[in-house]
Amino acid sequence: FSTRATGFLDAAGCEYKAIEAGPEWFLLDGEGSGLRAELLERYGMSSLPHVFIGGKSVGGLYSGNSEGMPGLTELKAQGKLAPLLEAAGALKKP
Repeated sequence: FSTRATGFLDAAGCEYKAIEAGPEWFLLDGEGSGLRAELLERYGMSSLPHVFIGGKSVGGLYSGNSEGMPGLTELKAQGKLAPLLEAAGALKKP
């Protein structure tokens, strides 16, 4: 899903920084597992991808987070993704 999420963001014309936290199907020892544990504690989800726009968690590609954000695909369906990306200065300049 992380590859799909980056493709989704590319198609939306978004500039982003990808941070690798390890394979999606299991937790790694060390830094990767610590990062995922922190994501679970702060946002109620440790699954990947975990997308932030303007420093705010929006969830994953299809799933939301404990703060009520619905994830990328639902944000796009609601017409809210482009305004969030624009407000964050994350849209590529033509």
